[in-house]
Amino acid sequence: MAKGVVNRLRELRQEHGLTQEQLAADLEVTRHTILALEVGRYVPSIELALRLAAYFNLPLETIFWLDADEDARIRAQAPSEQNAQKHDGGGRDDGDKKHG
Repeated sequence: MAKGVVNRLRELRQEHGLTQEQLAADLEVTRHTILALEVGRYVPSIELALRLAAYFNLPLETIFWLDADEDARIRAQAPSEQNAQKHDGGGRDDGDKKHG
C-alpha cells in the first residue's frame, strides 16, 4: 500500500455501478491504473486526482486523504501558528504600509 494515502475509489466506483474498465476508459487511463489506485499500490498524480474528483463531482479530500499516522506525523512537523506569527512579523501585514 502507498504510504500514508488512503482512498475510497473502489467504493465510489461500485456505488456508481462502474467496472474498472468503464472508469478507466472514461478517464483515459488503463484498468491497471484503476486497480493499483483501489488497492493502494499507486498514489495518483495531482492531475488524475483532480480528474477523479471532477468525475465523481466530489471534493478531492473526500476521495483521497492522509491516513491518521501520516497526518499526525505531518502536523507534528509543521510549525505552530504562534511560531509562524513570530517569523512573519507577529501577524502584521507590513507590506501594505505606505512609504514616504
